[in-house]
Amino acid sequence: MKIFASILLLSAGLFCSVSAQEVFLSIDSLRVTAGYLRVDFHADSLLTAPLLANMRRGVTSAAQFRVQLWRKRSWLFSGVVSERTLEIKSTYDVWEQQYLLQTPDERRLTKSLQYVKQRWEQHRNLVLVDSTQWLAKHRYYIVVEVRLEPVSRESLQEIRGWLSGEMKALARRDSASAAPAQSGRGIQDRVLDTVLDLTGLGEQVTSIQSPFFRIRDDGTISFDK
Repeated sequence: MKIFASILLLSAGLFCSVSAQEVFLSIDSLRVTAGYLRVDFHADSLLTAPLLANMRRGVTSAAQFRVQLWRKRSWLFSGVVSERTLEIKSTYDVWEQQYLLQTPDERRLTKSLQYVKQRWEQHRNLVLVDSTQWLAKHRYYIVVEVRLEPVSRESLQEIRGWLSGEMKALARRDSASAAPAQSGRGIQDRVLDTVLDLTGLGEQVTSIQSPFFRIRDDGTISFDK
């Protein structure tokens, strides 16, 4: 137990203690332009002050967005027509004194926190399907999901490596209570999960669903009342 308590205190020192944040998703616009169904949405409260503080400590944060177009087939069943995914990661480069922003199509260093927030929270003109993939007689709806990782998978791997070294050092100093070697990784993972939960930095998932709508032959969209 001494090793567990010591590692818990050491690893907790990596993070600012925060309560789990509440993310708000909103679908801003749904329209047909140039034969494509496009959606605008935004996510408030993703980059909170505590999360940014941890980012400045070298922690990489990530968010994955999934946008799905569903067709309502019956009162009980629905089917996915299309799905789009977006991923964004950020950290703070201490040497450059700038934020490092990464998406599948961009890798940028910037001093502008406003630009980083905009890229995280505002998502515009996302194409879902073209006109060959919908029928006016069917009802559709959109689901937007965000999976927030205040501590990204890459950072978790780095922290696990750090914890492994700390466990070995503590075990040498307190061999009587050292955990068996084969169970060390499991203890690391449980300790890390505990720390993330306590600091409010565990993975969080939020989703939103649009009302039902139809896409008419002329490209106009009508929502169910």
